[in-house]
Amino acid sequence: MKKIFYFLLFITAFPATGQDSLVFFNDLNFSSEFEAYAFDEYFKHGRQNYLALFLAANPDMKKSLFDKYDATYRSRINNIDIARLSKKKTEKKIKSLYEDVHEQFLTKYETQNDFSSIFSNGYYNCVSASALYGIIFSEFDIPYIIKEKPTHVYLIAYPGSEKILVESTDPSGGFVTSSDRFKEAFVEQMTNAKLISAEEAKSKSVNQLFDEYYFSDPDITLKELVGIQYTNHALYALENNDFKKAHQLLEKAYLFYPADRVITLLTAVNIDIIQKSDYAEPEDIVLLAKLARFTEHGISHDMIIGEFSRINNTHLINKGDAATYEKYYDQLVSLLDDAELKHSISYLYNYERGRVLYNQGKYDESLPFFTQAYELKPDNLEVNNAMVSAIAQSLRFESNNNLIIEKLEGFGKKHPKLMDNNVFKSMLVNSYLIQCGQSYDLQNINEASKYRNLFEEHYSRDLNINAANIGRVYSLAAVYYFRKGHTAKASNLISKGLEYAPGNYELLMRQKMIR
Repeated sequence: MKKIFYFLLFITAFPATGQDSLVFFNDLNFSSEFEAYAFDEYFKHGRQNYLALFLAANPDMKKSLFDKYDATYRSRINNIDIARLSKKKTEKKIKSLYEDVHEQFLTKYETQNDFSSIFSNGYYNCVSASALYGIIFSEFDIPYIIKEKPTHVYLIAYPGSEKILVESTDPSGGFVTSSDRFKEAFVEQMTNAKLISAEEAKSKSVNQLFDEYYFSDPDITLKELVGIQYTNHALYALENNDFKKAHQLLEKAYLFYPADRVITLLTAVNIDIIQKSDYAEPEDIVLLAKLARFTEHGISHDMIIGEFSRINNTHLINKGDAATYEKYYDQLVSLLDDAELKHSISYLYNYERGRVLYNQGKYDESLPFFTQAYELKPDNLEVNNAMVSAIAQSLRFESNNNLIIEKLEGFGKKHPKLMDNNVFKSMLVNSYLIQCGQSYDLQNINEASKYRNLFEEHYSRDLNINAANIGRVYSLAAVYYFRKGHTAKASNLISKGLEYAPGNYELLMRQKMIR
């Protein structure tokens, strides 16, 4: 069923202008040194050797074999009497040349065919034979165009005048000229069938209507015919269930002929490969990055992110292989061009790395990943909570309260929105309160005042503050000033403490004693 699906994609889609960003020259995997050479000559140096390009599709092609076939081609072309042809009228010249080429090169038609077969055994199909005629017509300066049907190609010689149809797959009747009677009969038939409207029949000549409807198939060039040959080879590969080879061939086809059907096939084949992949090789990541380019052809960001989630589950969650996961992540983001997609994948990677480390109790190690994820999505509640929880756990057994304050203030300054997180701000304000109490214990009054002021500056009723610490700190402060003879200040401090911790037993007792 899948083979039929690919075949239908090929015969029903029509060509359109493709996007150059879908396939790059550096993406290509060449099947031979000769193919790499032929592509380099064409795309990088602008040398149009179509004989080399059509022969390059054969993975066994080598420079020595090409030279042999090129010599064969030249020898057979030289056997054609150009002087004799030039003396003939156009129709007879094309007919004679058509027959000479068939006699010199072509022996048997076969459906699945490689251009090089013409030289090895004379076998051909419509694509390879049309390519041969196109190359020869170009050599003899005969004007022509190539016409494309959904499953067939043919040539029109002298398209601006005589319009002589050259059907390369029919050696006995492949040369067709259109008489005036034939044109009139064709137009009449099309008009009677209402395929040509009555208005058109009145406003246009028979020749105009004939040219418009009889030769309505789209025009292509030899370059695009190279693309069709590679597309055909990809279809042959699909019949053998070699999807990776098919994808490589379709990339080459796209560079020559960026038709909708090639884009559709590229997408479908890539999806097929990826769905069967377990992401065991770096080349699987390359294919995923390539698929991400097709956002205007049905591939959504969610699909790519979903596949990255599968990479996450395969390597990080199921195998615990963080090294491979990191390597594949780095590779993928380096290949992606879409900034929004890179942003989403980077968030997922960092969040998941942090989550796994957190669950393993490696809180300090988790923090850099949560921090990176937080910086990518600072409004995301999930990563907000994860980051704050990791901060709390990393400081849980820290005995130096000054160091706790330093770290919390550092996070707060670097990420100001953390101060909107109630849990984070509660940690910071509690640490101020604790440091204030320790400073009173150590008789460091200036520092105690500093941290009491910081506590009061940042305090709000929605924070989770230990009321016992409030009672202790404000009792210590009141006792200190009471002993210094500042009873009013001591009383005010107790009242202030009771505002933060109403009903606190220690503060109520101090208040009673001061009175």
